[in-house]
Amino acid sequence: MLPGVRTAPLDAAEVPGRPYSVRVLQEGYSEALPGGLVRADGSITLVRGPRVTALVDTGGPWGRQRLLELLAAQGLRPGDVTHVLCTHGHSDHVGNLNLFPE
Repeated sequence: MLPGVRTAPLDAAEVPGRPYSVRVLQEGYSEALPGGLVRADGSITLVRGPRVTALVDTGGPWGRQRLLELLAAQGLRPGDVTHVLCTHGHSDHVGNLNLFPE
């Protein structure tokens, strides 16, 4: 833990705010499988504010349809997303960047 940094679990998947709100669309996970394999997918977070609709990470390519459904549940299509921020280059974080070519 960094000095001066405080963390606390959220009671909900959404943190409403002004002018920005944050909603976790998909919670990431990592699961050990037999044979030393791992099944994982990254979190997908939606940040909305004035003139900004941003996704933090896009999940894995195997979850493309789920991402489209998660966006639709928020009244959004991929073209409505103005910014995509990827935390790092693993496929479970950047696997659906092709939905956001701009």
